[in-house]
Amino acid sequence: MRHFTRLLILPAIIAAMALTGCSSHKNSAKTKPDTSETVIETPVQINNVAESYLLSLRSTYAGWQYLSVPVEIEFTSPKNLKVSGRLYMERDKSIYLSMRVLGMEVATVYVTNDMIYATEKLHKYYVAESISDLLAGSDFTVGDLQNLLLGRAFIGGRGLMDQSMASDVKITTSDDGTDWWITPPETNGVKYEFDIAPNPQHVRTATFMHNDVLRVKCNYTQPTRTKGGMIANKLTFKIFTGGTRLQLNANLNLKDVKWGEKDINSWKMPKGYKQLSRKELLNMFTSF
Repeated sequence: MRHFTRLLILPAIIAAMALTGCSSHKNSAKTKPDTSETVIETPVQINNVAESYLLSLRSTYAGWQYLSVPVEIEFTSPKNLKVSGRLYMERDKSIYLSMRVLGMEVATVYVTNDMIYATEKLHKYYVAESISDLLAGSDFTVGDLQNLLLGRAFIGGRGLMDQSMASDVKITTSDDGTDWWITPPETNGVKYEFDIAPNPQHVRTATFMHNDVLRVKCNYTQPTRTKGGMIANKLTFKIFTGGTRLQLNANLNLKDVKWGEKDINSWKMPKGYKQLSRKELLNMFTSF
């Protein structure tokens, strides 16, 4: 049953690890483009090519303030578990995820720019962690996490990528120019990169490395045009920590997405629950 608890609290850990590159030295997997490349980084190329690339990518997005969408989460490693639920987001302010099994709410995750909270109701556990402590000087925000969930390229602390940021990133293209990669500036030892696919243009993968070791890889498939712009219908998260690979698939039901859901839940301190420390939580994930 401890496996059940660990997996239900996992989204809170993803929220922190995806943006910090959780430190561990047991996994040495590395990632890089496996095709011949052209690097666009000279001023002339930036003006003529990189800006147009970022402009075309940004044009696939649309503004939104509130988003609510059903989600099915399937944990595939190191244990198997399926839960359903609903994801609520207020842009640049908060993320709330309610997870259910057989119609009963079993876990919640709430993320703001200040804190990450999670509750697991079966065993009455909760997690409350400071964002500033977890990020340890990095510039990432809850808005960046929202962009990560939606499959959108961003610069930590600065929001969605656009043509004005061309001089701040490195763009690498395949020889035919159809596939390309965006590498934003490194932040607090975390390097990250977005792999952009054509037709339709969308983020195919996002990778996060810490000390040149792969920590998080996000794959996006089934891109769909919505009122809020292009969104990936399916997300796969792979996280490497403490010698354990954690993987989950998240399927968004974009046919039932709502854009005006203002009544977003917030987090309240549960009564009679045990708080898990960061050390206890990490020990749980390294002892499968």
